[in-house]
Amino acid sequence: MFSAYYRMRRNILACPAEDGGLQIIPKQALRVEAAMLAAWVALAALIAALPAGAQPRSDYPNRPVRIIVPQAAGSGVDLTARVVAQKLADAWGQQFVVDNRPGANGIIGLEAGAKAKPDGHTLALGVPSSLTMNPYVYKALPYDTLKDLTPIGMMTDGAGIVIVANTKTTNIRSLEDLIREAKAN
Repeated sequence: MFSAYYRMRRNILACPAEDGGLQIIPKQALRVEAAMLAAWVALAALIAALPAGAQPRSDYPNRPVRIIVPQAAGSGVDLTARVVAQKLADAWGQQFVVDNRPGANGIIGLEAGAKAKPDGHTLALGVPSSLTMNPYVYKALPYDTLKDLTPIGMMTDGAGIVIVANTKTTNIRSLEDLIREAKAN
């Protein structure tokens, strides 16, 4: 799905294809997919809250909100969280505090978020790789990703890149070169 995509140029994305090769996808198509996914996640979160019978709280947040970041201070995730925290504080007139809990590939921070009181005053940022890979990499997690954490929205849309080590000894200079080399060998 989205974790398998790699950005190669400004206007195309490449992802693994079913036949083992690479599939080229226009960037605009992925943006539409990401927007649709975010909309469905937001709708699912809203629907999940309905059976609880909770009425909208006009006083939220009525005390400082903690944003747990499972990455080190100064990382890209931390910087994003600090910008969002400031914007939320400005909009809601309440303090939003970034609490960095790095370590163990995000497990320490996500555990703190999963075990926090579910009152909306503790938010945790989940990095896609930690959320999707940790259940398969580690035998036992101190939380269940699907049961203990509820996604409420997407903050950013990041992309990885494909790199080739030591281009001085290869002829790979582009995605096309990489595909050609992979097919030949």
